Amino acid sequence: MDKIEEMAKAYAMGRAYAQGLKHRYAMAMDKEEWRTLKPKKDGEAYRHVMIETETGMIIKGFGAGKTLKQVYGGKDNQPTHEEKVEALKKSMEGKNLQNRDRSTVSSREQIRKIGAKPDYDRLSTSKTFTDGAPVVAWGEIPEKQIGKTSKVVGSDGTKYEVKYAVVEADNVVATHNVNGFKDSNYSDTEKTELSRAIAGNGRTAGIKLAYEKGNAEEYRNELIADTDHGIDPEVIKKMKQPVLVRVMKSEDVSNDIADKTNTVATMSLSNLDRVKTDNERLNNSGVKLDTDDNGDLTIKGISQFVQTLPEPEQAQYYDKKGNVNRQAEERAYQSAFMQAYNNDELFSKAFEQVTDRRSNNLLKALENAAPTIARLKGLPDGYDVRELITEGAIKYLNQKEGKTTAGQEDFFLGERDNDITEVIAQQLSDRSRSSEKMERFLVRFAKNLEAETQKAPDMFGDVEKDTVKSVLNKTTLVQDSTARMSDIKREVWNRYGYSLVKSIAEGNEQNFDFKPFYEKLRA
Repeated sequence: MDKIEEMAKAYAMGRAYAQGLKHRYAMAMDKEEWRTLKPKKDGEAYRHVMIETETGMIIKGFGAGKTLKQVYGGKDNQPTHEEKVEALKKSMEGKNLQNRDRSTVSSREQIRKIGAKPDYDRLSTSKTFTDGAPVVAWGEIPEKQIGKTSKVVGSDGTKYEVKYAVVEADNVVATHNVNGFKDSNYSDTEKTELSRAIAGNGRTAGIKLAYEKGNAEEYRNELIADTDHGIDPEVIKKMKQPVLVRVMKSEDVSNDIADKTNTVATMSLSNLDRVKTDNERLNNSGVKLDTDDNGDLTIKGISQFVQTLPEPEQAQYYDKKGNVNRQAEERAYQSAFMQAYNNDELFSKAFEQVTDRRSNNLLKALENAAPTIARLKGLPDGYDVRELITEGAIKYLNQKEGKTTAGQEDFFLGERDNDITEVIAQQLSDRSRSSEKMERFLVRFAKNLEAETQKAPDMFGDVEKDTVKSVLNKTTLVQDSTARMSDIKREVWNRYGYSLVKSIAEGNEQNFDFKPFYEKLRA
């Protein structure tokens, strides 16, 4: 009986063992696949083997019974080149990896500046996309060239894990080259070994240019000396043209990654705050924006303004040919407005509020005259009357809005200053139907003041300068003499008026041909 029980148990165990083997084989079949292995040496053939994906064990084909690592060396489960290409294509598909126009003059200039002297402090460790070492994805980087793990924060607050690494300049590629043309290597998925810039395309191209031009020695030395990235300096020393990058995971490269990497992750400034910040930069630069004879900003003046902005902001204010655009003009005039009047209320009315037509005429005149009035800043002997012009403009606006009455005393100003602001307010009121007339009055007043400061001593000594009030009165007389003329009539008067006056003064008016003069005036 005992023997029968033992045989039964043995049979049951044997059956269970067989079932187990069958089950194990079925599971294994689900985790087995054929792989095509790239030859290690030239002349060798590609090898086709079946492997168990979890263990890397070769089941069929050359080397069966051993692991891939034992037979071929390197990592188990290492994909073939074809598999890498297919994976890269899939990962890059549909991704907008560059949403900026890299063909503009300003963009190319940014690359050339970096290429001339790459500043390692601005190209090293950082936690934002918009500065620091370029952020890359994909590529094949040896373990010894990879350093510390860090993070980078997108413009929407999303945090991404990155690893610092050094790569040869030839093994990292930007979307565009130094000339603004697309680099075909970027989209060539056959080149799986290349790391591709996700953020910092201009920085990438600039560093590569620096190596090409022989300008990267200081950058290289500081990279070797830096310990923050966590890469062995001995490894870097052995490299020809090392470039510090931050490597992000390929699965984190989303369809909208370009927007997250090219946008500064800070709260947007209000229009007024931005202009005040612009003016601080302008004041620190010491630049006086160039204007023409009419007091308008010239192209040179607008370019001067743009050049005071931070480099990352400048590109948006140039077209492809390197000319300043309308957005640059608007921002420059807003800056000039605050330089001239330094008044939040006036700025708000001019650029942020809806006003009635006559108030709008004044605000338009103030804006157009602002570049000339801004030049009064710092004039000696009390000729910097920007504050008085501002007070006069506000007084006029308040009168229009019924907040004060004409002639009401202003306790914040002295008697002399109050008289001046009253005259300015009245002159603006007299011209309230025409912004052009208001502008001409303001520009002429500012230019006359500036001219007073430029009076030089003559052979008899110092030339007496007119007071601000005298200059204002003279400006008023000049403006009044022509304010009623249209532009055409003024042109006619300038052409024929002198001859007429001269003829009358010499008693020869009968010889003056009035007919063309009269006909042109009638026109």
